[in-house]
Amino acid sequence: MYLAFRNIDVKNLIAIYRQTNSWYLIPLVFLLISEVFVRGIRWKLLLDSSQRIKVTDAFKLEAIGLAFNNILPLRLGEIIRGVLCARKLKISMITVFSTILVERIMDTVTLFVFVMLAIKFDGYFGSSRDLNSYFWFVLFVLAIAVLSLVFIEKIMLNNKLAALFAKLPRFADILKCVALGAKAFHNLKVTLAIIFCGFVQWSINAFIIYLVARVFNINGIINIFKSVKLIFTTAVAVSVPGMPGYFGNLEFSLSKVMSLWGIAEDVGFAYATYLHMCAYIVVTAVGVFFVYQMGYSISDLYRQCKKWKSKRKLNRS
Repeated sequence: MYLAFRNIDVKNLIAIYRQTNSWYLIPLVFLLISEVFVRGIRWKLLLDSSQRIKVTDAFKLEAIGLAFNNILPLRLGEIIRGVLCARKLKISMITVFSTILVERIMDTVTLFVFVMLAIKFDGYFGSSRDLNSYFWFVLFVLAIAVLSLVFIEKIMLNNKLAALFAKLPRFADILKCVALGAKAFHNLKVTLAIIFCGFVQWSINAFIIYLVARVFNINGIINIFKSVKLIFTTAVAVSVPGMPGYFGNLEFSLSKVMSLWGIAEDVGFAYATYLHMCAYIVVTAVGVFFVYQMGYSISDLYRQCKKWKSKRKLNRS
């Protein structure tokens, strides 16, 4: 956080903000909520193979999880939404958390497809290097990853691999968990729907990035391909341990990448903070609203989360 904020001229930052068009906030809020809703649809498709859930309930739980990721450290929001979902559907927490794990895998696969396409058509980050061979290699690896999800149960039952799994019990346990969450992939239509939702979700994210570029009148530089690269930068930034809400990580990373394209760091920083605060306020507000609308409180859910983590530690010991 110190690296991101150490050289910021507050007066200059305010001057940059005054030049923005606030009317863009309306579609921005709509897109941010729509992105969470699409996440909810995809999670519903993953959960329905074990226990059917309403789209609205999946949406609410997704929003709650993201809100608590913003408020609490260590992505504890994922645990909270998993615990709430298991209680609501009356299914095991392992089943629920396995679908969340598959969600993360699909996010990684989809995002890598997006960023490789962006690099292929718009070049590397600040470079004109030819990465065509890497492009096809990465796509091949990602295709194998998706096929592995589809056929993971058959892989687990393969006699030739049984000896390997016996030597690596922890790895085998992870695969069993993934297999539990990947039941939805047994149905081709559902599989295609899950993949489609992933592409819609990240497309919305790309358009959000591009829309904020229009707010700062830098859309002539930040085209849709660079928007995808900034999404990838954001994903890497929030994966690094830091403050709740990822403050500092995101601003530093985005401003540095944007500087490679000739955008002044103060403009890049203003862009990053605007994007970050809009997403943070909207998603957190929606999630907190649903917490109380479902009859919970923030302090109650935090205590439940800590209690669940303590039980997990005792079970492991």
